[in-house]
Amino acid sequence: MFSFVMLSSCSHDNETGISQLSADEVRLSCEVATSRAATGVQGNALDPSTILGVFVSQPENNTTFYGYVNKYYTNDGVGNLEPLSPTYFPLSNDDVDLEFIAYAPWHTTYSILNQPHNFAVQTDQSTSEGYIKSDLMYGTPKNGNPVHHVISHDPANKTQNVVLSMRHLLSKITLTLEPPSTLTADGLVGARVKLKQVGTQVKFTIADGSLGEVTVPADVLIGEISSATDLTVSGLIPPQTVVSGSAFFEVTLANGDVYEYAIPSTTTLTLGGGRNYHFKMKLKSANKTEVTMTIVDWVDVEGEYTL
Repeated sequence: MFSFVMLSSCSHDNETGISQLSADEVRLSCEVATSRAATGVQGNALDPSTILGVFVSQPENNTTFYGYVNKYYTNDGVGNLEPLSPTYFPLSNDDVDLEFIAYAPWHTTYSILNQPHNFAVQTDQSTSEGYIKSDLMYGTPKNGNPVHHVISHDPANKTQNVVLSMRHLLSKITLTLEPPSTLTADGLVGARVKLKQVGTQVKFTIADGSLGEVTVPADVLIGEISSATDLTVSGLIPPQTVVSGSAFFEVTLANGDVYEYAIPSTTTLTLGGGRNYHFKMKLKSANKTEVTMTIVDWVDVEGEYTL
């Protein structure tokens, strides 16, 4: 575990006490932890628009701080990560161990590992951009921390590759609509789906990837049906408990009809991190709905519940 405190900075590329002359370089790549049903945006790979923040430190070094603070990395969509400037192991006559932590999307103010930061999902996730900005991800080396590096004076062996395994931290809410008997699937084109007054902000601690208090309730637009052949939309919210009787879904059709769904008075819905909750909503007449929920994706938890 990291024991140091980092000073805040708004730089894209923050480095302290690093001599790059003749130092060995570390190259980072990443993969997304997937399961049987990891599909959709960033289901099995990071979108190329996603920027990562990376923290690198020398564990238990209480004398001279070495490390990179919230280092800015782009990605190419197939796992390769690129910093604005190279990342180096410290100059040393002995082998060294380094610890790596990554998160996405990158925030300029996230500069202290062991202090909770506020992360907020977008209230409009009807576009890929809004969804990706809401997809909080966390990663450490695939083979675990620390990463051991053997110092080399051979130019051919002065680079070490480290693969980061990234995982989703938030809850994914997926809704598939089924038209009422009075409409065909074409009648659902243009339908807008909202989550009602869900918590949108959560405390996020980078040191261990933990999530804390959820606040700032708001409606979240998770999508708009654009095709009669695809009646499914998805959005992301922090893990939280939706209490019995609370309104949860609101579906507004293009013709102005509104269908709502509330958690039953006998049920409390607890949403876990890294899980996809797939709801199927059958629209009936007079604003009546019939809903089932299946938990799949991301962590291989499954089961069907009628709510």
